[in-house]
Amino acid sequence: MSWAHLRRAVPILLLAVLLSACRYPATETPAGTLPTGAESTKTVFPSQISLAFPTPSIPPTESIPTPEPSPTETKPVNPVPTETASPPPQPGSFGVILLSTSDTLPVYRDPSTASQEVHSFTFDETGIQLTGSQEQVGNTLWVETRLPTGGTGWVDRHFLTESIPAAAFCADPAVQDLLAQVKETLASKDGLRWRDLVSPVHGLNLQYLRGGTVANYSPEEARWMFGTTYALNWGMHPGSGLDVKGTFKDEVLPKLLDVYRAEYTVTCNDIRTGGTTYETIWAEMYRNINFVTLYRPGPPDQELDWRTLLLGIEYVEGKPYLFAINHLFWEP
Repeated sequence: MSWAHLRRAVPILLLAVLLSACRYPATETPAGTLPTGAESTKTVFPSQISLAFPTPSIPPTESIPTPEPSPTETKPVNPVPTETASPPPQPGSFGVILLSTSDTLPVYRDPSTASQEVHSFTFDETGIQLTGSQEQVGNTLWVETRLPTGGTGWVDRHFLTESIPAAAFCADPAVQDLLAQVKETLASKDGLRWRDLVSPVHGLNLQYLRGGTVANYSPEEARWMFGTTYALNWGMHPGSGLDVKGTFKDEVLPKLLDVYRAEYTVTCNDIRTGGTTYETIWAEMYRNINFVTLYRPGPPDQELDWRTLLLGIEYVEGKPYLFAINHLFWEP
């Protein structure tokens, strides 16, 4: 190559070097980072494969709204304290029910009324202990009891109920759950569910009018309460003096729902009303049955238009069931 050719080639070589330096910067690729378009040869072991569905990303400008709580239909006062309840009595502790104050419950030597009477319990006796022995004779279930004077005797199981101290009852969350189920079932008119809420031993005693008929529904009869067309005579209305006749669905249920669909308060073993012309007491024959009160006050300027429901709760094998409903309202 001549000197003239070489002189012309040098600038071309210098230009090529400068262009090469611009295309391939001197900075190194960070360790562990693959250049664009390169393929990784790293082996991924099964333990490194995630089988979970990926969480969808949310753009930074979006936010998840906090749902507002739905308004509740009622805000009843909690009938039971929040502190831990004392344990219920041990199985076998019973009290007497369904007797008037002048009656006593006879205890027989054998499971028969023809047998010798060896003891008697008062109408409100508690602390009765059972031995666990029982006999079905006709329609009567006889249970053997321990006598306070020693020995044993037999009584009619129909007149006994499991004894639950008032403090334990009022602090039992199972009672709260039962009250919620009663409210929901009345609203839905679910007969099957209603049957399962009623006491399997004594059924449901329903008194729509004070001093009127006490209708007793066995669990199976309670199942049909929402659909039956049988019109019952519930007693004399205190205002009109006329007999009130009708089905449970048409006559009684609307009054019960009138309480549940309004603002009401709930108290334990304490009766609340908006004022009465009569004495308000829990029935003596239910003395050993705990109860809760649902009180719906009258609206402003109509204070006498109040309504109260007394719900008796019976325990069967340690579980609460609906035993009674008493309906109260203002009477002239």
